[in-house]
Amino acid sequence: MPEVIAFQQALERAIEPRRALLGNGFSRACQDDIFSYGALFDQANFEGLSPAARTAFGALNTTDFEVVIRALKQAALLVAVYLEEDHPEVAQRLNADADGLKELLARTIAASHPDRPSDISGEQYAACRAFLSNFDRIYTVNYDLLLYWALMQKEIEPQIESDDGFREPEDGPAEYVTWDVQRTGKQNIFYLHGGLHIFDAGSELQKFTWCNTGIALIDQIREALETIASLFSWLKAVITPSSTGFNTADFLTGLTEALPKSAVACSYSDFRLEKQMNTS
Repeated sequence: MPEVIAFQQALERAIEPRRALLGNGFSRACQDDIFSYGALFDQANFEGLSPAARTAFGALNTTDFEVVIRALKQAALLVAVYLEEDHPEVAQRLNADADGLKELLARTIAASHPDRPSDISGEQYAACRAFLSNFDRIYTVNYDLLLYWALMQKEIEPQIESDDGFREPEDGPAEYVTWDVQRTGKQNIFYLHGGLHIFDAGSELQKFTWCNTGIALIDQIREALETIASLFSWLKAVITPSSTGFNTADFLTGLTEALPKSAVACSYSDFRLEKQMNTS
């Protein structure tokens, strides 16, 4: 049996500087009825995904999206080895379902997420900040805004120095901030799987802000996700098996009109920070 020790004992044994890796338990400690694996699964709308994507949860006896997504990706790699010549479409289906579940997870978290930072009590923020203050660097695999909100409550003790590496764009203030690989020397907050408020705009990594827009982050996120969902619905209507041709000009025009003016195509749930890890 592994030894189970108290948190204070663990801190005393830890070698400085201390690091923390936050997972689903961090979010569940705040609101378990929203962020538990079972709650997210029950709230998810699987409409639009293949029936197999939902059945995969039962096959693996789990409600954890990450477990199923990882299993699908690994299965696609193996299928490419064993069946690529005869059935290349199988790996494609597995990867498509994995990507679909990633987007569904992002939409589900955004839909059920607390609307405002004030929905979390001051006592909860104080307890959270007291916990976080024990660490010099914080890594998280969570998509939600809870860590970001807690770090922004600067009027609540204890004080925490935090820097996620995002800066004002070089060409001046915008509706978002960008991650600057050249200015990450003091970065100590790392969103390893990205986040609802962080996305890949192709040429740069961007983060939604409230201070530059006056619009609550969760409202910006929900609007963007709805726009992307509308875009894919439009694509399904345009590209059909019965189509006799494909008009590129019409496609690009529709794509431009469908995307938000403040952001180009983005994926909230498949953001990776290899560059951050390599430069930290």
